[in-house]
Amino acid sequence: MAAPLAPLPSFSSHARAVVRGLREALSEVLGALRADPGDHQDVARKLGLAKNLAWKVTKIIQEDDPAQALEQMPGGPGLRILLERIDHSGVERSMIDAVHRAVAEYERLIELHSGDRATLEMMTSELSPSGSSQRDEHHRKLLFQGASYVWGVQARVNLKLGIVGPGAEPGTLDFASVNGVFDFRRIRQDAGWVMASRRSTNDDGTPMATSASEPIPTASL
Repeated sequence: MAAPLAPLPSFSSHARAVVRGLREALSEVLGALRADPGDHQDVARKLGLAKNLAWKVTKIIQEDDPAQALEQMPGGPGLRILLERIDHSGVERSMIDAVHRAVAEYERLIELHSGDRATLEMMTSELSPSGSSQRDEHHRKLLFQGASYVWGVQARVNLKLGIVGPGAEPGTLDFASVNGVFDFRRIRQDAGWVMASRRSTNDDGTPMATSASEPIPTASL
């Protein structure tokens, strides 16, 4: 009889454990090398790393926000260089193995919960409210850029103004609608776009009989 599968850890608890493991393992290596974890230039010298990669290592160790710490993880080539430098750093084998285990657990975090690093970075918003507004704005910009590419057009502002008032006859209403776009542009020259449309329906979804539309008199504007 096969043993039951162990339940998967929650993303939040697993991610926090991964960050703790990375911090502890990297801190031990830097301590053994007498490298200052707050000075990326010192870390770069002691491990023979490029300054940008050393800066990421110091941020992983010092960043209080686990989401920010995970965002500083180097990409595949950077991780390979970091592990290679640690392998040849001369520190105890147990410390080297601890770093490899921490990195392997980071990769397992991606495999279990997100599938890729880009999705992981989106999921980290739930780890801490700190910096979430910046991450939200970043992904909204990505959404805007992606939608602009898919639809072939974009605009800085889409304006919609609706006004409802009592009609001249009992039981009727007057509607006024103003639509506009600011800084509209085509990403592709053959892209078409409907600037405004109107559809009126009853509560049950059937078309509503309405009077013909009339332009707003320019004298009243």
